[in-house]
Amino acid sequence: MSRKLLIGAVALFGIVAIAAVVAVALVDVNRFKPRIEQFVHERYQRSLHIDGDLSLSIFPRLAVTLPAARLSERGRADEAARITGARVSVALLPLLRGELVAESAVVDGLRATVERRADGSLNIDDLIRPAPPPSPAGAPQPPESSRRFDIGAIRLSNAQLAYRDRLSGRAVAVSGLDLSLGSLSNAGAAPLTAAFSFDSSRPAARGEVRLNAQARFDFAANVFGLKDLDVTASASGGASRADSMRLKLSQLTLDAGNATVEFAGLDLRAAGRAGAGTFDAAATLPQLAVTQTQITAPTLHSHVKLIGARATELRIDAAGIGGKRPAVSIARLSIDASTAQGPRTIQATPASPLQADLASGKFDLPSVAGSVAIADPRMPAQRAAFDVNGSAA
Repeated sequence: MSRKLLIGAVALFGIVAIAAVVAVALVDVNRFKPRIEQFVHERYQRSLHIDGDLSLSIFPRLAVTLPAARLSERGRADEAARITGARVSVALLPLLRGELVAESAVVDGLRATVERRADGSLNIDDLIRPAPPPSPAGAPQPPESSRRFDIGAIRLSNAQLAYRDRLSGRAVAVSGLDLSLGSLSNAGAAPLTAAFSFDSSRPAARGEVRLNAQARFDFAANVFGLKDLDVTASASGGASRADSMRLKLSQLTLDAGNATVEFAGLDLRAAGRAGAGTFDAAATLPQLAVTQTQITAPTLHSHVKLIGARATELRIDAAGIGGKRPAVSIARLSIDASTAQGPRTIQATPASPLQADLASGKFDLPSVAGSVAIADPRMPAQRAAFDVNGSAA
């Protein structure tokens, strides 16, 4: 009996293999090119040009390879995006059940431009917020959360992205973008890596960035996040240059449904040159939570040190950060600032609660208390100190 089952399985496998070969040989996927281009034109009023032949393979996975393609702006012939090529491989049997299980999705040579117009709209609004197609009356639609999808890996290589803001005149260009995301599904976690160069105006700056993190997502709950984010970068602009920058973040959670953002364990460090001198800066924020109405953070610590013709050191500590947006208050804001030039040194240590209105840009220091000390061997007493008390707004 087992021998018969084995023979039957081998025969079935052979039949499926022959059917797959015949299907690939007989199916000309390029006959769908005009339909795809027509659909894009009718749905989005954009022109899609596929500059070559599509290719299809069925065994062991359904794979479609797309050649170079170009997409126009909405209602215009100007180019909005292009790719050098793309390939998607999909498991066939889950697809027949309405599930998307892909081994990989690879896009090479993406070139795209996002523009913010003078009226505040984006040139991709029709793509990211398209009108849903009409459904036949009475046809049941399965909820999005019940539709399974699983993509083994997503890779974006050698991409160039540009952003132009007609309102502010700012432009940002990202080049050489290589992005890799591990398994993407309805809910789960996957490693995320990215590397790219950037060039921006207003302020003028350029640099390089590398990113590593564990991405987390739950599409049904509309919750997304990053864990163990580690970003290293270098940048320059004007007379300043950051030779090394590093941002670490233990946890970042975005709840899009409830419009909340939370993160923990932020640590930022940077070193470089500012003018003729050097700088060394650090900041830590153990925790921050932002909701539609509230901002909460227990403490903030920062330290900046400048070395040059005038040496300056600044420490800022904040405790009890919170408030109802757009109002923010800090229970205690303390500053320790010192500067030295030649033999003279000046140190100031003011502290006060702070109340701010982020919408109007108003800040109030209702109770300032501290001291200022000046030391200089050329002064008669060589040192002078006095207390500072009052308020500022």
